[in-house]
Amino acid sequence: MSALDPEHPAPGFAVPHRVLRASAGAGKTYRLTGHYLDLLEAGAAPESILATTFTRKAAGEIFARVMTRLADGAENGDAARERLLDLARHLDRVAIGTLDSFFSRLGNAFRFELDLPPDPQVVSDDSPIATRLRQQAIAELIDDAADQDGGFTALLNLLERLYHDEQSRSVTHAIDRVVNDHAAVYEEAPAAEHWNWLAERPAPTDADLHAAADRIAALEGDLPLTGKGDINKTWHKAWTKDVASAALLDSAAVVAGGIGKAIAQDAEKFATKPIDDVFFAAYGPFVAHAKAQLVNRIVYQTSATHELMTRFVTRYAALRREAGVLLYRDVPARLAALFAGDAGQDDAALDELLMEMQFRVDASLTHLLLDEFQDTSRQQWRVLETFADEIAATADGSRTLFVVGDTKQAIYGWRGGCVELFEAAEERVPPAGQESLQTSYRSSPVVLNFVNGFFMNVADAPSLTLSQDEHANAADAAAADAWCSRFEAHAPVDHHADLPGYLTIQASASAAAHDEPNRASTHSDDDPNETLDPTHEQFVAERIGQLHRAAPHVSIGVLVGTNAAAAKMLLALRSCGLPASGEGGNSLASDPAVSAVLAALTLADHPGDGPARHQCRTGPLAPVLGLARD
Repeated sequence: MSALDPEHPAPGFAVPHRVLRASAGAGKTYRLTGHYLDLLEAGAAPESILATTFTRKAAGEIFARVMTRLADGAENGDAARERLLDLARHLDRVAIGTLDSFFSRLGNAFRFELDLPPDPQVVSDDSPIATRLRQQAIAELIDDAADQDGGFTALLNLLERLYHDEQSRSVTHAIDRVVNDHAAVYEEAPAAEHWNWLAERPAPTDADLHAAADRIAALEGDLPLTGKGDINKTWHKAWTKDVASAALLDSAAVVAGGIGKAIAQDAEKFATKPIDDVFFAAYGPFVAHAKAQLVNRIVYQTSATHELMTRFVTRYAALRREAGVLLYRDVPARLAALFAGDAGQDDAALDELLMEMQFRVDASLTHLLLDEFQDTSRQQWRVLETFADEIAATADGSRTLFVVGDTKQAIYGWRGGCVELFEAAEERVPPAGQESLQTSYRSSPVVLNFVNGFFMNVADAPSLTLSQDEHANAADAAAADAWCSRFEAHAPVDHHADLPGYLTIQASASAAAHDEPNRASTHSDDDPNETLDPTHEQFVAERIGQLHRAAPHVSIGVLVGTNAAAAKMLLALRSCGLPASGEGGNSLASDPAVSAVLAALTLADHPGDGPARHQCRTGPLAPVLGLARD
């Protein structure tokens, strides 16, 4: 008997396992809570059902819907009332929560096997505690490098390889940026072979480039002519520039534009004229040199990143252990090694481990409900699939696997979310249990028709053929075709078929100018490549003002890309007299109450600080501090 078999299995269902691909507004939460209620009705114990999602808010919504539907059903019969009372009596046994809470529960059960601190403090990567420990690890790393003979110089050379073409910056900031960007990836794949698989590419010698420069300089007679017999001006201008760059052996400049760029991209023409083989032969060494420089830079940077991460991760982990601190990803990583076979245990050993898990958590997990599955990471799945495989192996309904999500709403790729895992879940469920929910209970046909028209025709987008690189265009086209092949048209629910709606797309003058070269721009702190144009923000604010005045009773949502953009947009809206509030874009210190407390602390530390004293006298803490108002 499998380790997960309960002593009293619930009656079977017609299709015990389900994987739902459900679009936004298609009722996925309703279906998940319905499945949960069906399990209760069939006699499943609450502690045998695990329903997980990604946020506490979403978990609270699932729990609230379960209780509400039970309460509504309790009016119709004693059986439903008894289920509600039974669930209420055993709320401590209800397992509806986040994946992090489930992993924490397992971690506590296997504290010694996982080598966890006795009373760990679990924090996120960007928490103040993690930031302080990370910076301490970096400082110790720098100190060790300085103490070693030539170590500090080696570390600086390491950073120079990482930031080859960027402005100089503090060593601490540079290392912090590297470890922040790569810590999760390194911990999942620390072996050097994963980082160093790209081989260094041999490059033409300086002698080869000098000879190629001479050949380019001798190409004037091969430049194409106009219909009047004159040398094509565009070609001549580009060739003249390339001659100067080639004489300096500057391969990057040779291929940056003009004839060299066209040859580097294997184009057949430049400025509507065919490129003769003599040009390919002359420019060839410079193209090969530029490509070798680019590839080798990536090789050096990747190798340097791995070297730095190897030095950092061990020290950072030691500091966290000493402080009794765990990152959210630490527990699933250790659980994956324990449960997913990294220790090399066979099936019998794994069954024994699962039985031990049941004993320690005092529950038999026989029903697994996974919400928002598209954002599950490979590391998380290595733990979950142990349970999913055991559950999916039985088709009599005594155990059920229920997975729901929408691959189009995958938003956590930056933290390891792997949308391809949806296919892994579908492989564990028979075709009869695979379902697609595309009927929207939320949106009007106007919105849905736009969504369908946009996404079903992605493959025809002109932007996919803008690149002069045929390989890039082919890759983009393949990705677009794959998207279109999986996209299913959204449809409104029948009683929304006549629901009115409004949709328009407008571009501000500054937004349209974003594609123009040499435009003036400012950059946000969050993203140095993001262009923030006050003219665009004013345009948006004025348009929202028109909508607000036309329909003051409705709420209007504004989505932006970064916190910096949110702050600027919020300022523009308020400048137009609009009652706007924001999520993101505002630092904690911008709150009046927090600002007052900070001013009081500053004044206590520096009694002569004039601005802090003024804020304490005029702010909300003046009565508490006993300071007279001016």
